Amino acid sequence: RLALAASRLGGGEHASVAGDFMNWGGGPATVSLAGFLKLMGSVPIAGGELEDEEAAAIEIPTSPGECTQETAMKLDAGRWSLRLVAHTKFAPVWSSVRVPGHEARPFCIWRAEVRETGLQKGFRNLTGMKSSVKQFVLGDIGVRGLDAPARGLVLQIKAAQNPPRGKGLNLSLDGWIARFLPRPVAYRLVWHDRRGSTSKGGADAGEGLYVWRPVPPSEAFVAVGAVCTTDPAEPRGVEVRCVPKTWLVRGDTLGPALWSLGERQEVRVQDSLMGVIAVPTDNLRYVPSWSFMADRFYTGT
Repeated sequence: RLALAASRLGGGEHASVAGDFMNWGGGPATVSLAGFLKLMGSVPIAGGELEDEEAAAIEIPTSPGECTQETAMKLDAGRWSLRLVAHTKFAPVWSSVRVPGHEARPFCIWRAEVRETGLQKGFRNLTGMKSSVKQFVLGDIGVRGLDAPARGLVLQIKAAQNPPRGKGLNLSLDGWIARFLPRPVAYRLVWHDRRGSTSKGGADAGEGLYVWRPVPPSEAFVAVGAVCTTDPAEPRGVEVRCVPKTWLVRGDTLGPALWSLGERQEVRVQDSLMGVIAVPTDNLRYVPSWSFMADRFYTGT
């Protein structure tokens, strides 16, 4: 059956299900590499990175009043259940090992891996089922040393077990996320450090540190963490989301600078978010830290 599904995704003609299910209209089914990759989720089937339902929801404007009402935090019940959960799987983003003079105090940046594996996504494509639990990155994590962090925080959302009566805004989980946990509309380069990189290509080319500020779609949302890259291209494919400002309080939880170029170009992490790198303002005059008002809550009408 997996081979039959891969053959269909590969662009074969309509299958005959009578008799041998591997017969393709009287002839043998052919499984192409493209069909197999689509089945395993290695390439998008259609619509790029966005689900069709999510793309449609983004086109619907969200008024400030609607956003405030729909995202109100509730501790007893709501349509959606949200939690800050511990995460233990990370991918390396950048380290100071190529920067001379910092061998005694190495520093690394990591990113929580929350995407489905190819096999998981492939079976979802095969069955037509959507994931009932979503997890998102709050920002990249900075740590002293070369080892991955023991754990970090990601934001998890799923349908509540006892939602309110009625349909609310009549949105699916993906549709609600698209409107009220939106992707950044852009990334703004805050500063970069090219120490340890080369400008003429080669094995070490592109290994500088670039620190980006995710830009929320409106003032109703906040990007609580920075996203880092090793080249000047704007970040792509990062599962980071902006969160409603009403869920947050500003705190004083910044740790000491883990990496610095001087003149406020530095990496500082938020202890309340388990090491998420703080996002400096455009002019580098201020580096705010954020805390969630609750680590588990409900929302949605």
